[in-house]
Amino acid sequence: MRAAVQRNLGRVGVTTTEDSDVDRIINQTIREDICADHNWSAMETTTTSETTSDGVGTKTWPSPSTFKDCEWIQVRKDSSSNYRFLDELSERAILDQFGELSTEEGLPYCWARSGTSYLLRPIPDATYTLRIKYWAYPADLTSSDSNFITLYWTKLLEYGATARGLLYYGENEAAAQWMAMYRDELGKAISVDRKIQAPATLTLKPSMVAGRPTPGIASGSAWYRRIRGSYS
Repeated sequence: MRAAVQRNLGRVGVTTTEDSDVDRIINQTIREDICADHNWSAMETTTTSETTSDGVGTKTWPSPSTFKDCEWIQVRKDSSSNYRFLDELSERAILDQFGELSTEEGLPYCWARSGTSYLLRPIPDATYTLRIKYWAYPADLTSSDSNFITLYWTKLLEYGATARGLLYYGENEAAAQWMAMYRDELGKAISVDRKIQAPATLTLKPSMVAGRPTPGIASGSAWYRRIRGSYS
């Protein structure tokens, strides 16, 4: 990939320093452009190595140096129990319901994003296992490494890195042309990846809460039962 980008830049046979500059540009393109614009299916990962601690309601995300975004969190009480999904709420909703220094502890049934961490409520009262599905950035490449971008989206990476490289060398007009090609290729690649992530059979059904104020939580959730129970 480095050689292809250098040919496009017209800088073949350059110094080791410039080789390193192109490597940096390639890694920047992967993380700050390609993987920032879309949550690719190859970025998905699921971990079951996370656990709660008694009295600790705030946790950092797994693999914080590569973590990008969370899709869902599940919890189970012990090895003989099934995992169940935690309801995702806003930080404000959780703090409004439980308070910032909540003394109520138990098996969590909801969570919220909070900066580079996430909140669990109720605050756990024991060690429970968490299963988290999230998107992670690929690690930086070295000269002998590869990742899903270099394996499956080589043209996309070449176009994007070339555009960045031309900006780096002050060739703004040429950079705009390569950036236009990159954007066109990015749109096609995202369309293909979304088809991969979509269910094989799509169905539509009307919402049961259309037109009504609601937090958007399923009626069978523990949160819903708690709220309904408070007023019944």
